[in-house]
Amino acid sequence: MLLVESPSPSSFRTALLVILCGCFHVPSDGFTPAAHLQRALHRLSLCAGQSSGEPRVYVETIDEGQALVVDGTFASLYRPGKVSTNCVWDALAAPMLALPQERRRRVLLLGLGGGSVARIVRALAPEAEIVGVELDEEVIAVAREHFGLDDMALEIIEGDALEFLRSDSRSFDYIVDDVFIGDCDTVRRPDWFPFAIDLECERLRTGGGGGRKTLPQPKAGGRDLPRPLRRGG
Repeated sequence: MLLVESPSPSSFRTALLVILCGCFHVPSDGFTPAAHLQRALHRLSLCAGQSSGEPRVYVETIDEGQALVVDGTFASLYRPGKVSTNCVWDALAAPMLALPQERRRRVLLLGLGGGSVARIVRALAPEAEIVGVELDEEVIAVAREHFGLDDMALEIIEGDALEFLRSDSRSFDYIVDDVFIGDCDTVRRPDWFPFAIDLECERLRTGGGGGRKTLPQPKAGGRDLPRPLRRGG
């Protein structure tokens, strides 16, 4: 775990204990926030596959907020009036606190989804240029309608993350890689994932960093995965 002093916003001002999913605070019922979410998802039977006629992308209201469901997977969480999710998206954004404010000028979010990470990044870097890349037009449309995506002053690019890395020449202070494909039975990283790591590092400014959510993945191209997303200097 890492304790980092944060200059803004007020809800983060004292300190942030950066721990995976923010789930080490155990409430009186013995369930962590992530366990509550998992319990809620089991109630919704999201991991049992999609029923006939069910839309690919939809929003489900659970006790913890609004869950974005994509192909039967839990893709994003929106808690109206709150910045944090108390889940893994907090951990993807939190390492940005290690960067001084002047090093939070431009942020790239690969796999924007419903904007769970984007909302935290905007709170930690109010003046940053935030670029979000999302392949699924339905996800963007639903997130705009239900998750306040357009309220975060994002540059939203509908397209493939790998193609973006290949074609866009901009550099970034912080990169989040949260790209997954497949339904709840086959969710995985794209086949090109191992080969995108070098492209991501090329897009990082010296001294920049980022976060990557991953799953157990076989070796590809002779490389063990994952490796840290960090550019020294």
